[in-house]
Amino acid sequence: MPQKVSAKGGNMSNMMAHLRDHHPQLCSELKRGRVMDRTRTNPPTACTSSVTVAQTITQAFERKAAYAPTSKHAKDLTAAISYFIAKDMMPFQTVERPGFLNVMKVAVPHYKVPSRNHFSKTEIPKMYNDLKAEVAKSVTQGTYYAATTDIWTSESGAGQPYISFTIHYLSPDWKLSSHCLETQFFPEDHTSQNITEFFKNMLEEWGIKKQDLCCITTDNATNMVKAFEEFTDLWLGCFGHNLNLAISKALKIQRVDTAVRACRHLVQAFSRSWKRKRALKEKQNTLNVPQKALIHDVVTRWGSTHKMVERFLSEQQPVCATLAAEKGTYHLMPKDADISVMEQLCQLLEPLSKLTDALASETHVGIQF
Repeated sequence: MPQKVSAKGGNMSNMMAHLRDHHPQLCSELKRGRVMDRTRTNPPTACTSSVTVAQTITQAFERKAAYAPTSKHAKDLTAAISYFIAKDMMPFQTVERPGFLNVMKVAVPHYKVPSRNHFSKTEIPKMYNDLKAEVAKSVTQGTYYAATTDIWTSESGAGQPYISFTIHYLSPDWKLSSHCLETQFFPEDHTSQNITEFFKNMLEEWGIKKQDLCCITTDNATNMVKAFEEFTDLWLGCFGHNLNLAISKALKIQRVDTAVRACRHLVQAFSRSWKRKRALKEKQNTLNVPQKALIHDVVTRWGSTHKMVERFLSEQQPVCATLAAEKGTYHLMPKDADISVMEQLCQLLEPLSKLTDALASETHVGIQF
């Protein structure tokens, strides 16, 4: 006979006590979370019906309850997404894309992802300010500083100009520390006056005194040299830039230029034809040669030209076999004289390439960069 159990204020203590004393098996199943399965196969009694309703309401509430924006869990998730956007340089629009929202819905169904405006106007600026304060505190540990500045163009289609300001110093425990303090959009004319003004503003903003500078390194462009005339005793032209200028002049020697152009023409012929690239892989497989694609160089970067020539020489046999099998294309193969020049060029550039990598290291002091 059904029995009523008091549940004042929605308290389930009496119900659980009743189940423990009069329905021990049902109580055991309830603790193991199997009450719902039991009610699907057997008609519910008054007791089981009450428990089922209670369980259903509780589960429904848990499914619908969302994290409050001010809760620790929600704040941690928002901070993690902000870090993801900043670290991986993702567009703010990412947080509104269907794929990302689906991942978050499956992974954290109780969390509502804030809008892109929240991240762009609140979270990322806050992250920037916190990091800036941390870096500023770290910078004060230095006694003397070396500074570098450079103007560069973005690789995007817009090709927008930027200027960067970086400092290097030794921490109290003698560890090399480097911070890129600013990278600013620089649409103004790249005159020496504008560059000098930017540099002085950075020193003032970060509290670095002129007398605490021991070296200023830039490239050897005329506007840079003139911009730091008043820092004559501190200015040092970048060795890496000088090396690049020297190698670029060497690459313009007629015999070298002819050989490099022949190699570049060959690589372009393969890059434009999927049929040739497929045939090259087949020849590499037949000759038991590692399947490596040819590399196209960037004319303004001698390192990429070195890699292009080096890769061609290593794949010369399968490349030659591929062209020989295709009628009317063998003329693309560089002449023996050109190949001889490329081999000598690689011998000369190999140690310089290793030197450049060593100069670019961030683990030891290199005043040239």
